[in-house]
Amino acid sequence: MSAKSPYVPVDRNRRFIQCPRCGNTVFSADARFCRMCGLFLFNACSDQIPSPAAGCTRYNPGDARYCEQCGEPTSLLTAGLLLTWEELLETQGAVAAGIEPDYGDLDYDDEEGMDFDLGPIGS
Repeated sequence: MSAKSPYVPVDRNRRFIQCPRCGNTVFSADARFCRMCGLFLFNACSDQIPSPAAGCTRYNPGDARYCEQCGEPTSLLTAGLLLTWEELLETQGAVAAGIEPDYGDLDYDDEEGMDFDLGPIGS
């Protein structure tokens, strides 16, 4: 399952619908990590790994290679699970953004829009 892809589908909380590493689709309602392989189930800014205290705390869309807030690589890009923008250009002839489903006016920077508390990655 862990082949590179152009996009990893996410739900309205930006949690992966399917684990991009192992393919698991069974998660508890408040799961933050895959129960099969342990992958963090959000495309987090790499600046918060291993700890959100390190800097940026943004969770990015499933097609983000770089954090929209600070520009650091995302966890999906760092793990080699997303095609780079250069690979997208080479294989698809264009770099297409905006593949993410439209969730209306949901503000991902506002935790009130989340269905559950994300908390720090390491907790």
